[in-house]
Amino acid sequence: MADPVDDPAAEDSERRPGEAWLAHQERLAHLASAAQGLGPERGAELLRRVWAAAEYRDVFWRIAKLVVTWGADSVAFLRARLAEDPSRTIGVVVQAKSYGAEGLDALLPDLRALASDPDPELADAAADACEWLDGSRDGG
Repeated sequence: MADPVDDPAAEDSERRPGEAWLAHQERLAHLASAAQGLGPERGAELLRRVWAAAEYRDVFWRIAKLVVTWGADSVAFLRARLAEDPSRTIGVVVQAKSYGAEGLDALLPDLRALASDPDPELADAAADACEWLDGSRDGG
């Protein structure tokens, strides 16, 4: 049986960051920056591809910074990601808000729905994100 580090099909949680993996994630972070420069109309497809391959926190932080730049245009992208990949998306929403993104309160209905998810970790993360967005919006 192959070691998970050597096995490209290994579960993400079992992989340890090796040089090739980190280099790939760094390229994804650069692609996220390129998508940011293209704007929401032309960069959305590139961003979807980056999102699908991203495994590293720095890539998601770069995406969160992109959300700040794209503003309201990023809400539709994030709403679609909430439906597909809620736990990762919640982290990006919270990080984007901490970077000063505006308009994310439009995602509150989606997040409130996730706050009653049967998965307790997902529900807690969604509830915390709702509190963060509500508190940030109210100046608290």
